[in-house]
Amino acid sequence: MILIILGFIVGTLGTLVGVGGGFILLPVLLTIYPEKPHEVLTAITLVIGFINSSTGALAHRGSGRIDFKSGFIFAAATVPASVLGTYLTTYLPVTLFQIILGIVMVMVSVLMFISNTDRKKEKNVKKTRSKFIMEKNFSKGDGTKEEWSYDIRVGVVCSAIAGFISSLVGLAGGVFHIPLMIRILGFPVLVAAATSQFVVIFSCLSGTITNIISGAIKGGVITAITISLGVVPGAFFGASISKRMKNIWIIRIFAVLLMIAALKIIISGVAR
Repeated sequence: MILIILGFIVGTLGTLVGVGGGFILLPVLLTIYPEKPHEVLTAITLVIGFINSSTGALAHRGSGRIDFKSGFIFAAATVPASVLGTYLTTYLPVTLFQIILGIVMVMVSVLMFISNTDRKKEKNVKKTRSKFIMEKNFSKGDGTKEEWSYDIRVGVVCSAIAGFISSLVGLAGGVFHIPLMIRILGFPVLVAAATSQFVVIFSCLSGTITNIISGAIKGGVITAITISLGVVPGAFFGASISKRMKNIWIIRIFAVLLMIAALKIIISGVAR
C-alpha cells in the first residue's frame, strides 16, 4: 500500500511539473530497500519514469500543450547525449561535478521561485526569418493565445546538455530541460512541462531497454508494477489539477522539487 501511495505522489508531482519523478522516487527506494543493489533501484526508477511520462503525455492529449515536433527534435538530441554521459562517468571526476552542479541548481531554483513568470505574448516572438527559427503558438483554455519562437539549434544544444548532465547524476533529464525551455527557449510554462515530460519518455525508455538487456531490472519487477498502480492515476490527477493552477505556482512547485534534487546531488557527491 505504501508503494502505491508513493507512486501516486510521484505521478501527480511528475506530471504537474513535467518530470519523470525519479529524483523523488529513488531516495525513498534507497531508504525502503537498503539491501537492494543500487542498479536495481535505478532500473525501477527508469521504468516508473517511463510509465509516468507516457501516462502524463496521454493525459495531456488533445490539450495542445505537448509540442510534438519540438519534442521529437529534443529527444533526438537528448538520448545520444545521455548515452555519452553514461559512458563518460567512469572517466570524469563525477564527485566534484555533482557538488558544483548541485550548487548551480540551488541558485537556479531560488531564481525560479522568486522571479515573475508573467510575460507579454510578443516577448519571445522573433521577427527574424530563418529556417532555424521555429514559430509556435498555444491557445489557452480562456481563449487567449501565447506566441513564442526559438532557434532550433539552441534547442538541440540545450537538450543535449540536459541529457548529458542528467546521465552523469543519474536523472532522466526533466529537471534540467524545464528551466532551459522556459528561460532560454521561451516556452510557456504549461507547454514546457508537458513537452518536457514527452521527451523524458524517450530517455527513460532507452535506459529501461539497456537495463532489460543487462538484467538489472530482474530484481525489481514486482516493485515497479506495484508503484505503477499508483503512478497511473496520479499522472492523470496531476494533469487535471495543472489545468486549474496558475503558472507561477507550477514554477514554484518545480523550484522546490529542483531544490530537493540539488540537495540530493550535493549529498551524493559529498558521500562518494
